[in-house]
Amino acid sequence: MNSAGVEKAIALAASTLLENSSLEGTPILYHQTDTLLEYQPHDLPFCVTHHAPFHRHFSEVFSEALAAHAYGSADKAEHLARKQEAGIRLLKHRDDGHVLQLSHLQGKLLSSYGVNVTKIREICPSIQLSSPCYHVESEIAKVFNTGRVTLFTAVARVDYFKNIDLLVDAAVDLWSQNVSVQLFIAGGASMDTTELHELSKKVPRQFAQHATLRPKLSRTSLHALFCFAKDCGIFICPSRYETLGVTPLEAALSGVTTLIADSDHVEASRYFPDKFRFQPVKEELCQMILNLQSRNLASLGKTLRFYVEAQISDQRFRMDLYEAWAEFSMQSKAMNLDYSPCTGNNLA
Repeated sequence: MNSAGVEKAIALAASTLLENSSLEGTPILYHQTDTLLEYQPHDLPFCVTHHAPFHRHFSEVFSEALAAHAYGSADKAEHLARKQEAGIRLLKHRDDGHVLQLSHLQGKLLSSYGVNVTKIREICPSIQLSSPCYHVESEIAKVFNTGRVTLFTAVARVDYFKNIDLLVDAAVDLWSQNVSVQLFIAGGASMDTTELHELSKKVPRQFAQHATLRPKLSRTSLHALFCFAKDCGIFICPSRYETLGVTPLEAALSGVTTLIADSDHVEASRYFPDKFRFQPVKEELCQMILNLQSRNLASLGKTLRFYVEAQISDQRFRMDLYEAWAEFSMQSKAMNLDYSPCTGNNLA
């Protein structure tokens, strides 16, 4: 299907949904990500949340080559860059386009790219935790029941953004100092992924018994692990770049002692107190872990949970969302838009 066909299909779907509902007026189309913004119907107001890192900024901070590595390939990086730039142009030219932003960083970047700040509304992240009734797999429980502190992290993909190498390097350094810790890393689709294989090769054979690397956990399994690991685990987020960073926030809100890279490029770090943030270098991470070896991790995790809860809550998310949506709706109403399915996008 060509671009005009995709746009027309979206407009028709919006029209059909409106006709089959009890609602009246002009609908606002919400894009959970910016992938389809270039197909946005020209006579339908819209709103978007940006989740993926902006290629333009990432390549400026690091490099084009590292951007290609982080996104998976040069082709993927270029494709994403084209999609993102098309979406930014749309936001700059359309008066009826809005942004629900979860990230200070993304908001500042959009403003620097020429998007009117009045179109951008920052809202509190929504962090939903699963029911604590799920059980932890027996093989995982063994890793956390050795009497050692377990350093652990969990990601969907093991990639350059996540910087898991730093955690492995820190663990190896601690083992070399005869510091008793376990290492648990969950990430990637399977054990056959190149990234997990490369990480495992970084663990010297004499320390392999203290390291567990496995594919990613389901959301419910991860949340169950957070509940299980409060007394003996330290969750570590060593990321180079996170437009938000949901998992470390989930860990902290579960009462797990959580350390996070102290970086303007890791959005979630701004929700953490200084003593839980580390400069993303091996020596500082190792020192922070050593400082926690004799501490009551459950008590520290509880203190951290209270700190993060004061900033992030479902109630605050709902209020921010309702207020932002009411504002967008009033702006659309003021424009006197009469909605009908579009036949093409007039944006040049």
